[in-house]
Amino acid sequence: MKNRGISPGIVILTALLVFIVIKLFILDIMIVRGQSMKPTLNPGDLIVIDKCAYGIVIPLKNRYLFRWGRPRRGDIVLLLSPENTTVIVKRCVAIEGDFFDIRNGYLEVDGNRYLYAHPDGITKTFTESVVPGDSIMVLGDNPMQSVDSRMFGFVPVSDIIGRVIGL
Repeated sequence: MKNRGISPGIVILTALLVFIVIKLFILDIMIVRGQSMKPTLNPGDLIVIDKCAYGIVIPLKNRYLFRWGRPRRGDIVLLLSPENTTVIVKRCVAIEGDFFDIRNGYLEVDGNRYLYAHPDGITKTFTESVVPGDSIMVLGDNPMQSVDSRMFGFVPVSDIIGRVIGL
């Protein structure tokens, strides 16, 4: 009896299936295309997305099959733009129940004040608001070039695709 081993076709097919599962459910790599996250992320930067940081997302439906985590303040997240179907990268600055205000270039979240932009460079866009349940507020690190929660409002947690884990 001759031992033929594993055929090259099976090895290639297995590797392809493993790659597809990883890309759909676990990790993805993307190239930054816009200016909204400068200086943290610049156009052309390669980023790694942890697609299962908050749970397992059903591909193409972008809804969670299982969820075990939630975005935290400071996380850089990947989401579908509420304005269209493009994928965007933003920073989570406030989570469910957070009290916040944007005034004269400062972002205040639960009593902590952060310089967000030059005081003359951005107008007051939110006044003493609370992030509603199962939602987050996202902003770009470059407010003058960012379309974010100031324009499209709060983002449902279910619309988060993943968290940026590497640059």
